[in-house]
Amino acid sequence: MGKYFTLEQKIFYIMTFIGGSMAGFATLRTGVLGSAQTSNLAELAIAIVGGDLYHITLRVIAMILYAFGVAIPRIIIKRTSLNVKTVSVIVDIAGIILLGFMPEHLNAVVALWPIFFIMSFQWNSFPGARGFVSASIFSTNNFRQAVTGLTDYILDKNAESVDRALFFTGTLVSFHLGVMLSCILIQSFGFETVWFFIIPALIALPLIRKEQLQNTAVKQA
Repeated sequence: MGKYFTLEQKIFYIMTFIGGSMAGFATLRTGVLGSAQTSNLAELAIAIVGGDLYHITLRVIAMILYAFGVAIPRIIIKRTSLNVKTVSVIVDIAGIILLGFMPEHLNAVVALWPIFFIMSFQWNSFPGARGFVSASIFSTNNFRQAVTGLTDYILDKNAESVDRALFFTGTLVSFHLGVMLSCILIQSFGFETVWFFIIPALIALPLIRKEQLQNTAVKQA
């Protein structure tokens, strides 16, 4: 079982659960998935065509925040000795705290600014597990990979294909459990319940430390 459910994979599924919770929060809060840039960039293009300087400014800031979230993990990996996964979880915690304090009447784009940053940061800090490249912050490619793996297994009876299907199915399950729990909490108790998702982030931290120690031991062996 350990071969197919490694420590790296457990950590990744926890982060995917957090990614799902942020997706649920953003969708209920603004009607927009704040983990991706497709909608924001499309809305930016529309604002440019319409000459709407106010919305252009909001969308450009969102784009810049997302870009920083992509770039900073690369800088950490290439130019520092910091554990980028640990930094990412701390960034998630800080962003989740900020989200809980943001007033409900706030502009929808501004309300998504923290999510644009923390989710892009997470995406580039946790690019997958067990050799599978997988997004922990949205589902489209994970769904495609799960279906492709299952289809290939049915056609070719290849063990790697079913392994891939199971991995990506696990990613989808953990992500959407986060979405569902986020919805239940918010609909029952309000948007401040986003703070609940600090708990899985705190659970991830010692596991990341354990993974780091294991990797160090392997390198020294």
